[in-house]
Amino acid sequence: SRSSRNASRASACQLFSTGRLVITVSVLQMQDGPKEVEARVGLWLEQHLPLVERWRAMLVELRAASGTDYAMYAVANRELMDLAQSSQHGVCIP
Repeated sequence: SRSSRNASRASACQLFSTGRLVITVSVLQMQDGPKEVEARVGLWLEQHLPLVERWRAMLVELRAASGTDYAMYAVANRELMDLAQSSQHGVCIP
């Protein structure tokens, strides 16, 4: 139904927001990270490159998909949460 699709979409958006927030906090709290924001973000991206690449590939798939497939959003969210969790622990496990 339309209301369940809207609820699923809202839930996916909320989870994406949470993942982005966790990653942002992780970048800001980096121990011994550069003072400049661009350098700090660049270092974080390098340290988490395998998961960042998986997330970017998932975004390409989502954009290329025809229609709305909420299963794809669930997979994309899992990728983002893996990335967010790896940044909380300072470890990148591809």
